[in-house]
Amino acid sequence: GQRATGKRVIFENAGNQRNGIVVVPEDRVDCMSCHSDLAPPFPVLPGVEPGLKMREPMMTGFEIRHITIRGFVNNGLFTENVDGFKIIDVVSEDNTNYGIFPTLSKNGLITHSRATGSDEDSGIWVETSENVVVTHNYVADNVNGIEVSNSDDILVAHNEATNNTIGAAILLLPDIFDDRAGAKRIDMRNNYIHDNNKFNSARPGSILSFIPQGIGILYVGVDDSLISQNWVEDNDFVGIAISDYCPPFNETDFSCDEDPSVTLEFLMDQTAENNRVVENVLVNNATDPDPDPDNPNPFAFAAADLTLLTLPSPLSPSFPVDPFFHLNCYEDNEPEDDASFFSFVPGASPPPCL
Repeated sequence: GQRATGKRVIFENAGNQRNGIVVVPEDRVDCMSCHSDLAPPFPVLPGVEPGLKMREPMMTGFEIRHITIRGFVNNGLFTENVDGFKIIDVVSEDNTNYGIFPTLSKNGLITHSRATGSDEDSGIWVETSENVVVTHNYVADNVNGIEVSNSDDILVAHNEATNNTIGAAILLLPDIFDDRAGAKRIDMRNNYIHDNNKFNSARPGSILSFIPQGIGILYVGVDDSLISQNWVEDNDFVGIAISDYCPPFNETDFSCDEDPSVTLEFLMDQTAENNRVVENVLVNNATDPDPDPDNPNPFAFAAADLTLLTLPSPLSPSFPVDPFFHLNCYEDNEPEDDASFFSFVPGASPPPCL
């Protein structure tokens, strides 16, 4: 965008447009040939096999700078199958579902950008991608401030997330497991995650609608990752939570027993394993875990600065060694003595890093 003092180039919904900027390979332009609706959860037409793969040839070298994208029904900025993308100083405002949304892409950078007002989902969402850096961004007034799902080798650093339902949601999801299996090495460091207590306005019946408000950092089903040197403050339910996928959705439509997208391969990977929570500062979290009497939080009992919701699973590779904690560990978090900890093991302390 060509900049002048106090002015920006703005892409704004003219009234009935779904997406602001879409960057996809040529053969993906006619999306309605496979989808009955481009609103989440993107249902496919009868006879169309669900799922997409990262594939060659990929688009290369996409870069966008100094643009504001405002008021679109679905996505502000969406990419698919892009190698080597740079999203710099992009402002997403009031794009209902997703603000900045790279998928099936790799070797990317999202920096010095803002994403606000994605009232039904995520301000910045990196999905089914690899080797992406998300740094020096501001996310506010979304359901998820920053979401990373079914991706590998992602760095989320030096961002600020505030007034979201969840500051940062790092997830392994079954419905896109065929697109990209696993979620590994998704590191969060030096972020300021505070006051994420916004009412959950996700689409009723969506998987996000079942997650309580007031969460700073949430890792679900993710492996081999580092959460370090973050300042996590004033999140009413949980400061930093690590969870297997199945326990939090046990009584919902997304139960591992009921959801048809949950395959045996997904069940073998749904435990959160070998994550390290190190040198984070936790201040005044878990002070109001059940604020809405008309919509009670079924997990209010798990409120804490540090929450670990992992259970023994014979399908987990770590089951014989560490059946309850799956090699997740904690070290040098502050305040060392006063930070609260919850796990399914009564009276347990945070398992140390060895």
